[in-house]
Order: sequence, then structure tokens, then C-alpha cells
Amino acid sequence: LTWQQQWGSRWSSHLALSQGEQRDSISVGTDADTGLPYFADSIVRTTRFQPELSWLRGNDSDITGGMELTYIEAPVDLYIPVPPTEDEPYYDFTGTEKHREISTLYANTQSLFIKQRQAWTARFSSTAGLRYSQIAGTAGISMSGLAPRISSEYRINEQILFTASWGRYYQMPSGEKLIDGFGTPGLEFTEAEHRILGIQYQPALQWSMQMEAYHKPMKHLVVRVPGAEPGQNYANRSTGEAYGFDLLIKRQQQGRRMGWLSYSWGKSIRTNKLTGEEYPSSGDQPHTLTLVWKQPMPGFAHKWDWGIKLQAASGKPYTPVTGRTQEILSDGTKRWRPIHGELNSARLPDYFSLDLRIDRKIPIDNWTLNLYLELQNITRHENVIRYDFGNSYQNFNRPKKVTGLPFMPFFGITATF
Repeated sequence: LTWQQQWGSRWSSHLALSQGEQRDSISVGTDADTGLPYFADSIVRTTRFQPELSWLRGNDSDITGGMELTYIEAPVDLYIPVPPTEDEPYYDFTGTEKHREISTLYANTQSLFIKQRQAWTARFSSTAGLRYSQIAGTAGISMSGLAPRISSEYRINEQILFTASWGRYYQMPSGEKLIDGFGTPGLEFTEAEHRILGIQYQPALQWSMQMEAYHKPMKHLVVRVPGAEPGQNYANRSTGEAYGFDLLIKRQQQGRRMGWLSYSWGKSIRTNKLTGEEYPSSGDQPHTLTLVWKQPMPGFAHKWDWGIKLQAASGKPYTPVTGRTQEILSDGTKRWRPIHGELNSARLPDYFSLDLRIDRKIPIDNWTLNLYLELQNITRHENVIRYDFGNSYQNFNRPKKVTGLPFMPFFGITATF
């Protein structure tokens, strides 16, 4: 629910009120003693209220301030071990102690923010802002952070625009990490700093190019603490860094013809302060390329459009299994345990996909009928999404490939009124 109001020629207000509910239910494996599955059920109810007030100081300046109030109520019912965090291949689901937890997580968040846009000259403008956030909740949840942000633009001429931005951003750890007795209610915000430089170039009315270079250091990232006492299972003891550049070349849609090409190069590194390990994050993909093009078909089929979408990317990192060893449990039973290589030291094969789409829009009175045929992965390229080393890791030297979707055709009809 939103409400906007103009108060004279210089003042305006904006109110937003929302309420949402998300339900999740996960079941995995079976407890050998009880025969019941391990499970995690949760309901997250969120109520958010955000009032804003804006003042137009003049044609070259305006100020906006406001607050954001959020109330979260999340009942949980679970019987699972403490979940792993990102990039934790050594996690032992079977051997980790299981927890039964029925509780409700409550949290209140308050944020105050203000920002000013200022056009200093006809070519140079900037926006500066400040945001203070505070969260308080059950079992001692308490976090706060001050986030300054600034951005600027400088126009050389009608074709070239330089951009720069810097800012600090905070994020609350996910809910399961804050549950008393299961997670760590005393966790802090995770923090990231964004440093971005960019240039935009428009050589013609229909064509534009944009390139940005970025550096994003991160700290207070959350990692699991193996063997920790209840209530101390997670800690803000990891840091990270991401850097690279993005290139976008775009052909604006005119008539029924449009397209764009994007290329990204980047690195993403994590450092676990508890173990001293430095490694590529699970999302580290040095090269990513996407090409999209759409235009009318020639000849008798000119009322139909055809388009392609090409995607190519470096393979994601993973931790290889280099061997296995047999473990004897306290009850005398035996099981095989993996021997891992270095964390995220191997990569999956590169990803490639080429899709083809044919569609037509048919206007009928006051509505439009859309027909389309989409052929995904028309080259039938085998994209490996992970390796299966076997239940007893017997395939550690020759793991089986687990691949994504093969060639898939789709046909659809939609109507727009």
C-alpha cells in the first residue's frame, strides 16, 4: 500500500506499508534411531512501514529524508544439525550433533536516512546520503551501523558521462544463524564497501556503451565454528574481497529490433580468520559473457520475430575429493569419509548455452495475443553443475557428472488485456 502527496510546489511525501509471509519446509534424510526425517519448518512474517518527505530546494537541488520500520516474527520448528556456511565442504551431516528447536524469533529494525542531490554545474552533479540502521530482537539480538554513501556524475559532452560512487552497506545474517541455542544471537551485521568508477558513451541515438570497474571489500562475514558450545555456533570471523569490471553494449529497442552484449571479468576471494584459509568464493567466475539479439523475420514470416540468447561463463570452483578413509563409529559400525583437496581449488567445466526464440504478437480489438516457441540449449551442450563422488566416495578418482537441463523446447500462449 502506497500513498503519495504533493504539498505545494516544493514539498512532497511518500508513505509505504507492506506485509508479507514466507513459508519454508525442508525434509532431508532419516534419523536411524527414530525413523523420522530431519526437517526444518519456518514461517517469516514481515511488516514494513516507510514514510519519506522530500524538499525541492530549487531546480538544481533536492533533499529527501525518512525512516524505515520493520517488525519480523518467525516461528521455527526444526530437527537438524547446525547448517554449514558458504564454502564449507568439510561439513559432516551424519557426524554433527542434531538439535531439536521449537521457538519464535522476533526482531524490530529501525532505519533513519537522508540524502541530497545537488547539480553543481550543468555538467557536474552529486548525491550524498547517510543511513543509520539498528536491529533489536529476542535472545540479545542487537546490531547497529552507520552507512554513508556518495555518488557523482560528470558529463564531458552529449555522448560521454563519467560516474563514480562509494558507499558502505550492511546486511543482517540469515535468520537460522540468530536462533538462541541453535545459532548465535550476538552476531553483528556483515559489512561491504562499494567503490565504483564508470563511463557511459552514446555514439548514436540507438547505441550506448557502459563500463564500470569495481572493488568491494567485505568484513564480518559469518562462518560456522566447529565444535562450539550451544549459542556460539557462528562467528563474524571471515572477510572477503571482490573486484573486476563490467562492460555493456546496448542497442535500444526501435520497432521490433533490439539487443545487448555484456561481458564481466572479476575475482571473488574469502578469508576464514578461524582457519587462516584464503580461497575463491563459490560464486567466483572470472569470465561471464551474455549476448541477446531480437529482430523481425524476413520474407513471408515478417510478422514473426526471432531472437537468440548466448551465455558463456567460467566454471564455478569446487573442492575436489582426492581419496577416502574408513572410520569406525562408537557403536562399532563403519563408514567412509572423504579426503578433500584444497578448498575450492578445482573448477567445473566452462558453461555454454545457446537459446532460440520465435514469437509473434497479434492485436485483437483491445487485447493482444502472444505466441512463442523457445528452444533452450539448441547445441545440446553438456553443462556440468556438480560431481557425484558416490555415497561411499568410491568414485573419488572418477566422479560422475551431474548436468543441467539438456535441449528443451517450450511453446506458450499468453494474452494481454
